[in-house]
Amino acid sequence: MLKSFRKPLHNMEPHYISENTLEKKRRELGLSHFVKLGFNENPYGPFPSVISAMRQELENLNRYSDENFLEVKRLLAEKFQLDIGFIAISHGAENMLQTLSKCFINEGDEVIIPKNSFRLYQDYSKIMGAQIKLTTLKNYKIDLDKIINEITENTKLIWLCNPNNPTGTIFSQDELIDFLNKISSDIWVVVDEAYAEFVNDDKYPDLSQIIQNRKNVMSVRTFSKAYGLAGARLGYVLANREVVAIINRVSQPFNANRIALAGAKAALLDKDYFEYTLNELKNNRNYLMKSLHNRGFNVVESHTNFVFFEGQFSAKQLQERLLKRGIFVQAGDGWGYPQGIRVTVGTWGEIEAFLTGLDQVLQDLTT
Repeated sequence: MLKSFRKPLHNMEPHYISENTLEKKRRELGLSHFVKLGFNENPYGPFPSVISAMRQELENLNRYSDENFLEVKRLLAEKFQLDIGFIAISHGAENMLQTLSKCFINEGDEVIIPKNSFRLYQDYSKIMGAQIKLTTLKNYKIDLDKIINEITENTKLIWLCNPNNPTGTIFSQDELIDFLNKISSDIWVVVDEAYAEFVNDDKYPDLSQIIQNRKNVMSVRTFSKAYGLAGARLGYVLANREVVAIINRVSQPFNANRIALAGAKAALLDKDYFEYTLNELKNNRNYLMKSLHNRGFNVVESHTNFVFFEGQFSAKQLQERLLKRGIFVQAGDGWGYPQGIRVTVGTWGEIEAFLTGLDQVLQDLTT
């Protein structure tokens, strides 16, 4: 049976613990619910204004989403001070990553990917038949110099995650510009900025400006994280208008649903509630990092809505024991960190539940 599928699919592994696997675990353990701190969802979304807008849109589901589709693009153009022709919308950021793979990768093309990063870059590149080169991180941060050293005349595309998932680290505007100046403009550079809204650092790159002068660079973003619309599945790309024209050829027509677009429009307009949720999450993030540091863990400074840390115990072991206590986090072994844990920044109550569960697990492991 397997021989009937495309060859790149034969050796691909499932993408960490899925929602279905988690629900199965919950039933097996006899738990009423999990404290879900593994998918980097925003516990403060959807915004009240967003829920209202989405409900009102229900009666229009018999029509395609042309008006709101253009309105969301207009609001994004205003947000990033770009012409509307620099923006393309998709069914979630993952769908845009897949679309970009279809646009740029031919079978046999060389693609460079940081090893300890979002796994879908490898998956989509493999599906397209790419030859993949993996580079290691330096101090949990994407090492742009190592990527430069791996570039050959066959290199077609480079995937970058900034802030990086799962480590939460960033590279700066100066570092990115220096990197781009050293590589050929014929190499496509895709920067996944799913967590960009959570960054406080003034040195963080401004891709909305960079893409206007560099046709080979693009930024992929999402409404899933900071805007609290993970279940609505809406993403977008900022890219040169010539690139957007190609993306639109590959994308489906009306490739976003009316309810998601109505929610995105409301979220972009509700700047006060957006700022409120960001402030809450940043305060909770600081508390979580400090609490983990006080427990002796090696905590990586986070620029996202999750925190990555390492300790002396197996990440898989910690994950399984926390699951039995009704708390779900992601083990880092799939990213090359067998003692690393990625935990979502939740509400204050969710963080306290996680820390209490973690203390119990640590006590069990040390006695």
